[in-house]
Amino acid sequence: YAMSLDGIVRTADGGASWTPLPETLKGKLNLSAKRYASVRPVAIHPASPETVYAGSGNGAAYLTRDGGRSWTELDYRAALAAPAAPAVAPASGAGFLWAAFNAPANDWKHHGRLERYYAKPQDWSAYKTFSASVYTPADAPALKVALVVQSGAGWTWQNGDFATTKPGEWTPVSFDLGGLADPRAVNMAHIMVRADGQAFKGEIGVDAVRLVPAGAAAPLPIGEWDASGSDEGWRASKASDAPFIAGMRASLAPPPAVKGAIASIVLDPANPATVYICHRELGVFKSADAGKTWRQLETPRNASHLAVVPGRASALVGAFEKDGVWKSANGGKTWTKCPGLPADVAQREIAVDPRNPNVIHLVGNRSWGGYCFRSDDGGETWKTTRAFTRDLVGNPTEPDGHVNGRKELSATTNLAMSPSDPDTLFVSANWNNAVSTDGGRTWRESSRGADITCFHDLRFAGGRVFATAMDEGLFTSADNGATWKQLAPRKYTEGESGHNWRVAAFQKDDGEFHVVATVSPWRGAKEYPNHVIVSDDSGKTFKRATGLPTVLPKKNAMWGEGYARALSVDPANPLTMYLGIDGDPEPDRGFAGGGVFKSVDGGYTWEQLANQPGTRRMFYGLAVDPTDSKRIFWGGFGANGGVWRSEDAGASWQRMNGPDAYLFNVEATSHGIVYAGGNDLWKSTDHGTTWKKISTFPGRQGSVVGIAWDPENAKRVWFSSATWDGSDKGGIYRSDDGGTTWTDISGDIPYRKPLVLRYNAATKELWAAGVGAFRTKQ
Repeated sequence: YAMSLDGIVRTADGGASWTPLPETLKGKLNLSAKRYASVRPVAIHPASPETVYAGSGNGAAYLTRDGGRSWTELDYRAALAAPAAPAVAPASGAGFLWAAFNAPANDWKHHGRLERYYAKPQDWSAYKTFSASVYTPADAPALKVALVVQSGAGWTWQNGDFATTKPGEWTPVSFDLGGLADPRAVNMAHIMVRADGQAFKGEIGVDAVRLVPAGAAAPLPIGEWDASGSDEGWRASKASDAPFIAGMRASLAPPPAVKGAIASIVLDPANPATVYICHRELGVFKSADAGKTWRQLETPRNASHLAVVPGRASALVGAFEKDGVWKSANGGKTWTKCPGLPADVAQREIAVDPRNPNVIHLVGNRSWGGYCFRSDDGGETWKTTRAFTRDLVGNPTEPDGHVNGRKELSATTNLAMSPSDPDTLFVSANWNNAVSTDGGRTWRESSRGADITCFHDLRFAGGRVFATAMDEGLFTSADNGATWKQLAPRKYTEGESGHNWRVAAFQKDDGEFHVVATVSPWRGAKEYPNHVIVSDDSGKTFKRATGLPTVLPKKNAMWGEGYARALSVDPANPLTMYLGIDGDPEPDRGFAGGGVFKSVDGGYTWEQLANQPGTRRMFYGLAVDPTDSKRIFWGGFGANGGVWRSEDAGASWQRMNGPDAYLFNVEATSHGIVYAGGNDLWKSTDHGTTWKKISTFPGRQGSVVGIAWDPENAKRVWFSSATWDGSDKGGIYRSDDGGTTWTDISGDIPYRKPLVLRYNAATKELWAAGVGAFRTKQ
């Protein structure tokens, strides 16, 4: 059994094939994992594999006794103590407003705001003071609070003096309305709360929000919250500068139910009726009767995983993120914290050696750094290991980046111990997986066969395959993908390492390969722009291209920033290339935007075209027509999207009628046929002037992204459908009659929604790439 982001799947043949369990999928019980929060959320009865416990990322726990066909919910939350009576008295009246406040440490730029908007401007000219009271819990830091009013046609912003809160008390705050810009036209009132760099997560109270008149008349309440469930016109601000208040509730309303994620479910191997649930917000729950009744244990609240010590049913060891590792010798009644572990490493998963219960293995993370720990004395002292030996055949990334072929683990996700040999341990982690055969003393990489690469392009030239991988770089294979060699970057280099998108390659007369790749570097000490790398010696050395934007586009970009995701080569003259970067001009930054760029020297120098398509928002959509080098196609996405065509090498552009406005890809074939992929697959047989939708058949789900065609057969075409979530919905389809009929050829491919399809006519193989690269004879 395995839990995915979309539900639970089951295999009965050792992992060769998997079957989704329908009742667990989204839309049904939604027994799905949550990234990072889920650790080991499925537990199988050791003597009855049809009996399975599962905990979801939304906090629900279920039990099946028939292999997943039907499920019964486990009411472990019944063990929670009844909520205590409210300990905070209102500043006035019967109730007040609770606001959920969450400020990270060292954030001086942002704050939280409650606001009341008036659709019709209000007349406050009869009032002299705007006042309120704010409560902060006893364990909160002192916060800064001010009242704000926006008035007049220009919505003039004016705030009163900041008051410093007294933790555990109501703090009054006021605003003198005497200097208000336009007291007869008040548009909005705010209550602003600053943390000034201090970290605090909790609820703050607001009450007695009033307008005090100049005379002896009674104040006008505009926020008292004396009725259950009423917001009285107030709301949490969604402004970008005020993210600290995310929600609110009336104090008289019942507190919201705690959901959170179930990180792990653990069975006692010697007595499987004893079940433990590790919850991310509520700690550990225990059942001694197979889930019929439960009790909450006194543990830290962020419970990640625990292990029952073999041979000692009452002995437990638990991992509680940054609260560390805790032990219990009496079945969870009392706990003690294990010493000697770094306080800033979040401990994730534990395994105990069944031959020697004093040997404990543990994995944890400090930000993106992964750690393995071993204790030989029951958790009193620990030895730390991070380094492992690289396997550059199974994973050829960064071959020059690690001294003596050793690397340190990135963030870990799971730890597993071999049941037949407890000295054999496996760790799954970001970037690399590792195995130890000596009880965790030494580690080596174990990534062969795992889908560890996210491909964004494949090209074939001179018997070689060239590929770009999103976070890993540029690669080549001389044996049709059996093994790979990394060309760039050979080691991590700030400003060069990052997202690698597209590649172009051709073999020159001297036998060497001319290789071009597009890169969007990761942020490091600063933000880096897109760039292009070029090699004339098959990737032995590279030069960086010139002429591209020196900043990242931010406006009208597909993923919030403009990336160099499109690259197309003129088949008649491979030194002529076109590059696409999404993003509009930004005059305030002096930036001419992304769009289409042209190179006539094989990618060494680039020039932005003087005229651009009507939208610069795109994904992969850029193609040079093999039948006419001056004809270029651009696939736009969103407003003013669709197919744009140039008949003069990009000097001018015209929008074509037909395809939808949300395109991901465009392919122009040597047969004079053009394909465009978006919500559907579109086909044009007159160079883009008219179009026909050809993917209307039942069963297909998702967007059309990958497109491939056969240069020897005009009627043969392939496309891939992809959904943009964590599900397995998608597929690969082939037509042998120009798109009249289609066959699903997804077969046994493990990744069913590849973004890239390429046909290698020399080997008669279709390649599909996304999470992993796969090929099949066609």
